[in-house]
Amino acid sequence: MLRLLGTDRLIEQWVAALPGGETAATATILGAIFVAAFVLDAFEIIFVAVPILIPSLLIRVPDAVWVSTLVLLTLQTSSHSPGSCTCSRRPIRTRAVNSRR
Repeated sequence: MLRLLGTDRLIEQWVAALPGGETAATATILGAIFVAAFVLDAFEIIFVAVPILIPSLLIRVPDAVWVSTLVLLTLQTSSHSPGSCTCSRRPIRTRAVNSRR
C-alpha cells in the first residue's frame, strides 16, 4: 500500500538528498530502524520498514552484504535495549491463593 502511494520514491529522494555520502545515509537509516524498534517488533520492522528503507539505501551504498549485516545487528541490538523490553513485556500476574478447594 505504501508503495502505491509513492512512499518508496519519497524515501529514496530523502536519502539521496542527505549530505555526508554513504556513511550518513547508512547511519540515518540504521538510526531510524533502531528508533522504530522501541515501538515495533522485529518482524513488524522486517515486513514494514525494511522494504521501504533498505532499497533506497542500497541505491546509494554499493555493498549489500555489509548493509544487510548492519541492519541485522541493529535489529538484534534494538530488540534487547531497555526501552523495548519494558514496553513489550506484560506485567507478571500473581495467582490468588484460594483457601477452598
